[in-house]
Amino acid sequence: MVRRDSNPVSLCYAARRTECAAEAGVWTRPSARGRGYGMLAVGVWAAEVRRLGLVPLFSCSWENGASRRLAARLELRIYAEDRHLG
Repeated sequence: MVRRDSNPVSLCYAARRTECAAEAGVWTRPSARGRGYGMLAVGVWAAEVRRLGLVPLFSCSWENGASRRLAARLELRIYAEDRHLG
């Protein structure tokens, strides 16, 4: 979690973990987006996952370009995507 003025602005949340990988996603307060808080929150998580010898997986909506760029910069494997049939 990244905080500013004691308020959470970005949360990296673990979705699941196996013996070889861990999956996470990120939520950032809309008013705090684009400032690197998500990168910081996920970066700390990814470093710990790698330290444990696990593969860091990241899930986000395919349309969420910011999250996909974050995953690419941190060298995370994008694990899941949303598809909607209408």
